[in-house]
Amino acid sequence: MTDGYYYPNIEKAKGGYTYEIYNADRGDESNEMLAHIKKYVLGHSADVDGGIGGSQDAPNNIYLMRLADVYFTYAEAVMGAANSTSDQTAIDRVNAVRARAGLAGYQAPMSWEQLIAERRREFAIEANNWFDILRWWYRDQQAAVNYLNGMNRHYMYVWQGDEALRNDRSGYVLATGKAEGGQYDASDITLSNNSMVMPVPQACLTASPQLADAPVEYEFTEE
Repeated sequence: MTDGYYYPNIEKAKGGYTYEIYNADRGDESNEMLAHIKKYVLGHSADVDGGIGGSQDAPNNIYLMRLADVYFTYAEAVMGAANSTSDQTAIDRVNAVRARAGLAGYQAPMSWEQLIAERRREFAIEANNWFDILRWWYRDQQAAVNYLNGMNRHYMYVWQGDEALRNDRSGYVLATGKAEGGQYDASDITLSNNSMVMPVPQACLTASPQLADAPVEYEFTEE
């Protein structure tokens, strides 16, 4: 949510909630994106008939595995080690998720990159994308590393110090590096294949030295 977004289901007693970049009285603080995330936010206790308690306890259902994840996993399994699929059932499953959001569907062939992009959109702010990228790395190491290094992760909005424009986008500059007030330059974070794996902890190696051995091929056989 960003400046001016209105939510009638939050703070109902006050006529709803309108997000502002900065509001000292309400405790709204600007951040580097001039936006915050509203996902699974129900509102205050009074907004849901007293159904919210401590520690984010709420009456809404908690998903274990949502249908969209099942559909995406099916499409990924059908695609296998290939870079795309023309299997219509797999494409239809992904398109069902897009249709729910009012988006047009994919036509055959549907690529791996398109599927991963759908997962990133559907599961935004749910800490799933990193695991998708890891699977991509095992498919195509260089493509996955290039994807990470190509992100605009160094962009951030920096307030220019004018109190009158604290809640106005014109009071901020989009910094692309330290020279413009950003926290870091893009070159400060460059990933490689070594960034994608971590060493086995020494305590584990001491307990099980075989972990340092080369992996053993496993043959699947049918009874």
